[in-house]
Amino acid sequence: MEPYQSVFKRKEIKYLLTEAQLASLRPALEAHMEPDAFAHSSISNLYYDTPDYRMIRRSLEKPSYKEKLRLRSYGVPNDQTPVFPEIKKKAQGIVYNRRVSMPYGDALRYLSRRQPGGDGQIFQELNWMLTSYGSLAPRIFLSYERDSWKGQEDPTLRLTLDREILWRTEALDLRRGAWGTSLLEPGQVLMEIKISNAAPLWLAEALSENGIFPVSFSKCGRAFELLCKNKINETEIKRYARIPLYDLGDGTGVSRRLPALGGAGLRHRAGLPEHQRRERHHDLGPDGAALSGAAGHFAGQRQFGRRRGGGGSIQ
Repeated sequence: MEPYQSVFKRKEIKYLLTEAQLASLRPALEAHMEPDAFAHSSISNLYYDTPDYRMIRRSLEKPSYKEKLRLRSYGVPNDQTPVFPEIKKKAQGIVYNRRVSMPYGDALRYLSRRQPGGDGQIFQELNWMLTSYGSLAPRIFLSYERDSWKGQEDPTLRLTLDREILWRTEALDLRRGAWGTSLLEPGQVLMEIKISNAAPLWLAEALSENGIFPVSFSKCGRAFELLCKNKINETEIKRYARIPLYDLGDGTGVSRRLPALGGAGLRHRAGLPEHQRRERHHDLGPDGAALSGAAGHFAGQRQFGRRRGGGGSIQ
């Protein structure tokens, strides 16, 4: 196995680029940088967390100190492929990465507390994290295709370009390969500049000239936000799918979902005699097209929820 770096300490600055911006920036990069020893990598990660995602939620609060635990592989591993259990910490704007290498099968058993790890300071830190958080397990898979550059004059200057960033919360096994939901919009590239001190002047000028500015972006944090959004949507769909639809009695044949006032209050609000009130199995979407099933329930209820300002709708 080739030697690997076990400890990193540096600033990491992130930028979301379009391919057009990257093309404009490339001449400056090629004049001052070159591909590093691992010019292209297919990277896969399992992010470990508690059942309530304590570490990710803490990270999104932007505290002065935060930490993550992940298991990283380069390519799709088998049980004997070397992989990297890694602690990633950020304190006062400085990122610290501390990792060890072990076969994938051993790493899974170690991180699930089914076998001991090894000796040394980094294993002690990993042991402490596994003990202090308790029920850590894989929660999010993330993969991406990475191009890596290093400075010609300053080899500690590194720049990475990540594309095809995919995430999932099922099949949380690196042996299952890279597939999932895209994290970026089509044509976007995530660029990271990794520096020990200040960025060189040529790089700062090139970024400014091309209108490229830093962003706050966490791959794992963004995946968690999308996961929460999906869960909310699923909950809302299931909730509104249970709300009955009532004919408005205006001759249009259109049904609407009405506030659950019940009894005479519902008939008064709708302006309907009781014999005209009946359940329907379709709704009308915002564009006037008929929607069926849960999709129709969801679309209609959002409109009523906003007008009445409550009832559990998402504002």
